[in-house]
This record gives sequence, C-alpha cells and structure tokens, in this order.
Amino acid sequence: MNEQAVKKSHFFAWVMLIFSFFMPAVLLNTVGAVILNLVNEMHVSMGSASWLEAFKDISIMIGAFILASFIPSFGYKRSLIVGVLLELIGCILFALFPSIIIARVFFMLCGVGFALIKTTVYASVGLFIEDPNKHAGFYSLLEGIFMGGVLSGMWIYSFFMELGNWANAFWFYAILCTLNLLVILFVKLDESKIEHEITSPKEEMKRDIKGMASLFKKFTVWIFIIMTFFYVFIEQGVITWLPTYNNHILHVSNDLSLQVASLFPLSLCIGRFIGAAAMKKVSWVKILFVSLIVSFALFVLAIILSVAVNHDGLAVKVWSNLPFAALVIPIAGLFVAPLYPTICSTIVSAQPLKLHSSMAGVILLFSALGGTTGSRIVGSLFEYFGGLTAIKAPLIPIIIIFLLLVPYYKLVKKAIKKKQETEAASE
Repeated sequence: MNEQAVKKSHFFAWVMLIFSFFMPAVLLNTVGAVILNLVNEMHVSMGSASWLEAFKDISIMIGAFILASFIPSFGYKRSLIVGVLLELIGCILFALFPSIIIARVFFMLCGVGFALIKTTVYASVGLFIEDPNKHAGFYSLLEGIFMGGVLSGMWIYSFFMELGNWANAFWFYAILCTLNLLVILFVKLDESKIEHEITSPKEEMKRDIKGMASLFKKFTVWIFIIMTFFYVFIEQGVITWLPTYNNHILHVSNDLSLQVASLFPLSLCIGRFIGAAAMKKVSWVKILFVSLIVSFALFVLAIILSVAVNHDGLAVKVWSNLPFAALVIPIAGLFVAPLYPTICSTIVSAQPLKLHSSMAGVILLFSALGGTTGSRIVGSLFEYFGGLTAIKAPLIPIIIIFLLLVPYYKLVKKAIKKKQETEAASE
C-alpha cells in the first residue's frame, strides 16, 4: 500500500474512532438531565436519583475489568460494533418505556458499551501514532470531541424538553447510533500490528491480568490513578449536578438550567483544543499548574457569587436575566479541561505498546470509580446540606492534584526515557 493510500486509510479510521467516541459522550452524560426530570416530574429523591451515576459507572468498571481482556482477540472493530449495539438497544428501550427502572437499564447498557468503545479507541491510537507529542495531541482531540458530544447531547435533550416530551430525544439518539454502526461497518481498521500478539481469549485474559498487575507495581501509575480519580470526581460531579444546582440554587427554569449547564462541557471542549495547541510551545506541566490555580480561584468565586444571589420568587427563563454566578463554573471548565487528556496520554505513552490496552482498562476503571464517587458525594451534599455546600466539593480534589503534579511529571519523564532506551536497544 502506497503512502497516500495509507494516509487515506488512517484518515477514515480516525473518523470512525472519533464518531464512536462521540456517541457515548452524548448518551452517558444525559444523566444530569434525566436526574432533573426524575426529581421534578417523577418525584424521585436526589439521593436515589444520584444512584443512576453508579449504575453507569459500575457497569463501566465491570466492562473495563472483564471485557478489556478479550478485545484484542475479539478484534477492535468487532468490539466497537458490540459497544454501539448496546447503546442502540438502550436508546430504544428508554424511548419506549421512560421510567426510573429503564433509566438504570439504559445507563448499564451504555456503561458496558462505553467500556468496550473507550478501551478499543484508546488502544487503537497506538496503531497509527507512535510519537508521544502527536499521541497526546490526538488524545486531546478525542477528549475534546467527547466534550462536544456531551454538549450536543444536552442541547438535543433540552430541545425535546421544550417540545414537551423529553423521552423522544432517545429516538434521535438511536438514529445517531445507527449511523455510527454504518460508519464502523464500512471503514477498514488495520489491526495487523497486534495480530502476532493475539492468542486465545483465555491466554489474553491471563496476559491482561499480568499486564494490569505489572502496571500496579509502578508508583507512577498509582499517582496517575489518584489524579485521575479526583479529576473525574470534579468533572462528573459538576456535569451531573450543575443543571439541578442552576435550578434549585440560582432559580433558573428547567430547560434553561440544562442549556446553561451545557456551557461547562463546551468550555471543556474548547479548553482541550486550546490546551493541545498550547502544549506545542509550552511544557504541559506548566500549563496544568496554571489551569489548577485558575480553576480553584473560579470555584471559590462561584461560591461567593451564589451566596449573594437575590431571588424574587420568579424562575429565570431567559439568558439576559441570568445571574453571573451561573456562568462562573462553566468558565472554570476552560481551565480544568487540559488535565484529563494530558495525564492519560502521558501515562499511556510511557508504557510499551503491548500494555496500552491494559492501561486503557486501568484508566476506565478508576475514571468510572471517580465519576460515581463524585456524583454520589455531590448528590448527598446537595440533599442533606444544600447546593451551596455541594459546590465546594471540587476544591479539595483540585488541591490534591496540584500537590501530586510535580512528582508525577518527574516519574513520567523518567519512564518515557527508559521506554525509549529499551526500544532503541531492541532495534
């Protein structure tokens, strides 16, 4: 295959991976909007509704731990097909039978589907890109696209809420899943680089367990796990509960609460693209330091402004009447944005290619754990202590990540250098 044909093949493969990564973002992050409807229309308690996050994240963890082992032998493309099919089934069920029980089933199916898709996509990047900087750039692009999916999902959901039937949004999502399936079926994915390493599923599981075990022996990986856990704690806690916060504390109407909350994933999306561009000229560790300091300051400002909001008894229904407090947390999204894709890319780049799938499984496992913990804690704080206390939850995780950043940077730098020396010696 000539160079032009290879580039064309890689381009279509990237489009397939991006579209596949986009869809779980649209579906999984409807959880905040679904919670808002369940609380307001079906009178489900906030604490009970927050368990939807657990159904989603626990299924992601189980999927990441059990299914990740079979992905190389089953095939990356087939894994994507199964993942999208699970999402499609979930969408059809929720559109037909909107209820708290089906909501749990929906998020379970989408969680397992996401585990398959994200593990596959993260592992597939190494098939096309070996350079660490380009690898980090593509991860930032993927995570930027993911946040674009979160934003799109919120606006689509909000549109159907305004029409008076939010469950119909899931028919539209089902159409998108069908298109995703068609793209996967018609695009070729070259998996020849890993074919020589593939054994039986039983051997794959043994090797994957050994791979994960070897990763857990590395101090760098444990620092990464802590940082990832607390980052996702922040991100998912905010994304899930920001619509309810806008509605209950800032007194914004239901549909506008969701639209305003969608600015946070928009900021994450923009922030990741800006971060990827900035890292071409500035060290990633310097960018993350600045991001953490500004993020902390903005969350403190949001707390102060929220306390000062005056309520006249009427819900805010138009953008022009929004209190500035409603915009501060979305602005903070610009600065927390580069954290997740950067630390994920650096830890994966520091591992041999054969451990990329195992590392992707570790990322999924602890991202899901951080997400469900963050949502549960923020939800419980919201229910028992009020929204003004809940909004303080991100401050401690930001401080922890800030303190771990320098040791993580030094260890990753050392690991990448060792990996490059090993690869050079084996050539």
